[in-house]
Amino acid sequence: MIIEFRTTVLPRKSNREYKEEPELETVKNKMTEITTRYEKLTVESTKYIETLHVIIMKHTTLEPTTVGVKSVVDDREKKLIKDELKEHSYNLEKLLKWVSAVEISLGSEQPLKEEPRQLNKQVKSNKVGWR
Repeated sequence: MIIEFRTTVLPRKSNREYKEEPELETVKNKMTEITTRYEKLTVESTKYIETLHVIIMKHTTLEPTTVGVKSVVDDREKKLIKDELKEHSYNLEKLLKWVSAVEISLGSEQPLKEEPRQLNKQVKSNKVGWR
């Protein structure tokens, strides 16, 4: 019985033409689109990876230089700030000395008078060199 089935029925069934469903063609087209897009994305990602590799190599090469330059710049900035602070503190000391000298010269002076001659006399008597 099995032999008869293999020789008669099976060959007839395998000789039939099968028609594909219409959805199958749509699915195949979509899969082709997806495959094409995937291949394009793979190529693009490879380009980006190469670019990143170049950037990393440049960074690795230039990093020690930039660190050295940054430390030199930092040291120069610190020195400039320190010098400016010294200059300002020197000017402040001069100003404090001047204020002290004016206070001493004023002593127990009275408020300025309204007459110009008296006013000029008081200004001249209290004048202390600023610089």
